[in-house]
Amino acid sequence: MYNSLIRGYSNSNNSKKAIAFYCQMIHLGIFPNEFTFPFTLKACAHEMAYWKAVVIQRHAAKLGFGSQVGVQNALINVYVICGLICYAHKVFDDITHKTTVLWNSIIGGYTWTG
Repeated sequence: MYNSLIRGYSNSNNSKKAIAFYCQMIHLGIFPNEFTFPFTLKACAHEMAYWKAVVIQRHAAKLGFGSQVGVQNALINVYVICGLICYAHKVFDDITHKTTVLWNSIIGGYTWTG
């Protein structure tokens, strides 16, 4: 249920609610999965909330989802959107198996930021 709410709000003009639902989920002891993180990170990008993205990145790593392509791609995108290409590049550099999706994200990030 939480994933659906987070996904819906991350795709709306009310991304703050997606982040709030993620926080509520954690507070209630409900563990996120590999589908939770990309949408929550997308909401962080919409809100320009890179500091929340850093916390969520740590949660994903702690729970073993940090190496999921969807999570890595969402992290690159949130850092690019927040104007932190150096953070995006750090995420990219730490990835051992770089997919075409990840390459496209980092190249697009450099194109977008100039």
